[in-house]
Amino acid sequence: MIIIYGAPGAGKDTQAEKIADKFGFFQIKTSSFLKDKLNDPSLQGDPKIKEEKEKMSRGELVDEGWATELVKEEVERRADEKGLIMNGFPRTLSQAEKSLLEWEKSFGKENIIILNIKIKLETAVLRNTQRKECKNCNKLFGYLDKQPNCPDCGGDLSVRIDDSEEVIRNRFKIQYSQVIDGLFGFFNDRGYKILDIDGEKLPSEVTEQIFNSLNK
Repeated sequence: MIIIYGAPGAGKDTQAEKIADKFGFFQIKTSSFLKDKLNDPSLQGDPKIKEEKEKMSRGELVDEGWATELVKEEVERRADEKGLIMNGFPRTLSQAEKSLLEWEKSFGKENIIILNIKIKLETAVLRNTQRKECKNCNKLFGYLDKQPNCPDCGGDLSVRIDDSEEVIRNRFKIQYSQVIDGLFGFFNDRGYKILDIDGEKLPSEVTEQIFNSLNK
């Protein structure tokens, strides 16, 4: 199991896909997984869903217990996969204690690797305020993608509402800095392998760093 951390714009999704392709692992995109739940048409009358959607739109963390149980259920469903990639979960010490101690039994402590892709705050702001989303199919395009329309469906591209500078700065503080401060002491105490990656480089160079680190 590989657990990836990084600030908004660090390229977690991109690098998770590269790892999944190379090693044949299944990727659990935590944020996308939770967004799918929040946007499920059959759940829109649920007050809890409305509450959590409003939190996410402000760049705040969703309810810890709610998210933990949803992700744990998904991991259990994927237990037979060759390997799993977790993107940004767990996010709190409580989530880590509830989840990772169980996953140690399933995967073995020695097979849990923490990947921390590091970028600066200003890099996160620059990359996120310049990335766009297709209005039609919701595919995301990074700051290096310059096409005017979605190549998959031809839809118009626009900057997402939750990619404003204010929201990104808030997410960097709440969803990354505070998460790292709260979790990495636990990771060290448990003896997990932690790999620090320089995310300021080009995506291909970041991928090369990651593969080299994983193969050591």
